[in-house]
Amino acid sequence: MKSIRSYLVFWVILTIAGTTIVLGFAFDVVFERMLVEDFDHDQLDRALTLGSLIEEDQDGIAFDFDLDSLPERTQGKHPEYVEVWLSDGTELFRSKSLGSSHLQFPTITEEGHAHWDLTLVNGSQGRAVALLIGIAPTLDEKENVEPVGSEEAISPIISKTLGDSQASGKQCVIALAQDRQILDRHLRNFRIVLTIANLILIALTTFVVIRIINIGLLPLNILSDRARAIDAKTLMVRMPTESQPIEVRVLSQQLNNLLERLEQSFVRERRMTANVAHELRTPIAELLATSEVAERWPQDEEASAELIAATTDVAQRMSRIVNGLLHLSRVEFGEMQVGKTSVDVVSMVDEAFRSHASHMASGKITLELRGTGPATLTDPHLIPILVSNLVHNAVIYCSTPGRIQSYLLSTDKTFHWRLSNPDSTLSEEDLERLTEPLWCKDPSRRNTQNSGLGLAIVADIVETLRGSLAFSIDDGRFQVEIRIGETDSPK
Repeated sequence: MKSIRSYLVFWVILTIAGTTIVLGFAFDVVFERMLVEDFDHDQLDRALTLGSLIEEDQDGIAFDFDLDSLPERTQGKHPEYVEVWLSDGTELFRSKSLGSSHLQFPTITEEGHAHWDLTLVNGSQGRAVALLIGIAPTLDEKENVEPVGSEEAISPIISKTLGDSQASGKQCVIALAQDRQILDRHLRNFRIVLTIANLILIALTTFVVIRIINIGLLPLNILSDRARAIDAKTLMVRMPTESQPIEVRVLSQQLNNLLERLEQSFVRERRMTANVAHELRTPIAELLATSEVAERWPQDEEASAELIAATTDVAQRMSRIVNGLLHLSRVEFGEMQVGKTSVDVVSMVDEAFRSHASHMASGKITLELRGTGPATLTDPHLIPILVSNLVHNAVIYCSTPGRIQSYLLSTDKTFHWRLSNPDSTLSEEDLERLTEPLWCKDPSRRNTQNSGLGLAIVADIVETLRGSLAFSIDDGRFQVEIRIGETDSPK
């Protein structure tokens, strides 16, 4: 689908046009049937009138009216064609308009009459009616009958003609054919008017539909123009939500949420760039100072040894930063595949704290370590990184003297770890920035034992393992709580 506008216009117009055409055909069929029924009814009345004039007397069957004496009926552009037969097909009468031709002897239905289309003598299309009637005997002159022309006198004749066929015992068939040009002209004019009306309706509908759809999609056009103007420098711009349709308002709100997340990401990236510059500026300055000292006193062995040690220390710090950034990048981009192996998280935490025993002893840091549960089925590569970073962070940033508390509860599929240490430097506002790469509370960055990437790596690992990570500060203690899977809280 290339365009919502084109899709809506196409299907709405197609539906309306199709409905209009179907209704037009329906109107045409109904109107044609009505016209034909009216035409047939007039023909039937004319045939009844002619049939009432057929009588039988002592001299035989006679037609009591000379149809050929009316030129408007038998001559001109639209003459009438009349032929009368006995019920056995013997011809009794034929109008002069037929010349030497004959009308088709019809098959009469149970209703006593029939209608059909035919080609007339002059080659034009016509329509005919045939009527089966009983021949009426001549009325006795002594009967009290009103003069011909009164409704009371004609009615009994027609009634007798149609219904009392036993009066003379003979029946005849009278056929009347007429040119149907007038009927066809009315139908043609109606169809022309109907076609023009349908075309005008479809054209107006197309214009109105396009106009309405354009008006309806106008908020989307405005939204598109606003979005097109946003770049990395204008991420603070938000989409309008007031006076918007509900559907567009929801889209605007979601775009605003996206823009907010993008803005926060860009802010974090800018801060990370600044943090990387700060982290690398100090060791680079130290390397420059060391190289200058080495150039001035190249023969001083004791100074050379100190310079080598300092250079090694700076290289290790820079290596930790680079390795941390590379590791963080691999975790964020999903380059580290998640495996499933039984990992003894309780023993792993215990070993991590033992590796920091000397530092804890020199800083008078005590440890309250509690952990129970079997080995957990989880990733054997990511969990050690997570544990190492959290333990290192707790030991390095623990206020001295202080007490670290580690409570861990594991099952065969999940584990829940709560780790806390005293820290008087952090505030509630700092918690949101703890997972920013290279963020440091101390702007002077005097702590050279940490790269500022530990908690950022931990957050990405927890997200990769579909766990949860929460930070809190309670009574001067900083606490990290991790859930990998659903577990009970450690006691």
